Amino acid sequence: MSHEDVSTDDERRWLADAGDTERVAYIRAERWITYPRAAAILGQMQRLLDHPRNSRMPSLLIIGESGIGKTQLDLKFCRDHPPQFNEETRRTISPVVSIQLPAAPTDRLLYMTLLRAVGAVFSPRISTATLLRHLPLRKASVLDTAALQTVIRSTRGNTARVFQLFGDLAVAAIGSGEERITTEAISAWRPSVYDRALAG
Repeated sequence: MSHEDVSTDDERRWLADAGDTERVAYIRAERWITYPRAAAILGQMQRLLDHPRNSRMPSLLIIGESGIGKTQLDLKFCRDHPPQFNEETRRTISPVVSIQLPAAPTDRLLYMTLLRAVGAVFSPRISTATLLRHLPLRKASVLDTAALQTVIRSTRGNTARVFQLFGDLAVAAIGSGEERITTEAISAWRPSVYDRALAG
């Protein structure tokens, strides 16, 4: 039983009889202490969780200096809404999913971290050799390291853009009769005007 689950009176009685080791462990342990601002934020988070699902869901951004309790709010909310296993459907339902990312995450890292958090089974890496093999071209496309680096540079490592690049080049290769993707074609590829506008 965590300290959070113990009532104040029970906690005091327990501390009165506890030994030195137990009291030191109590001091060092993490515990939740409710205060008005935290209660208000948790209440808002609960209202968001209870909100009917629609195409324009509301959201909440919590900004604050390091050490003021943002992570503890997250942990508290996760503890209050643990995953539940449904015996009938044989599926685990996670009302709340919490992930942590570095300061400058990529789209790929975000999706992989999210999939891991919900226990999804997925391939952590879809290689470029794999992608090329699935294109309906009559000749093999053999790309060197420099060409692959150009792919990453041109697409910024964005998965959707990588697929767009190879899709565009595969269509062009069929139209020209080349029937393969070349290093020169990769170097000449540019995203569509619409895609460039979105990228800023």
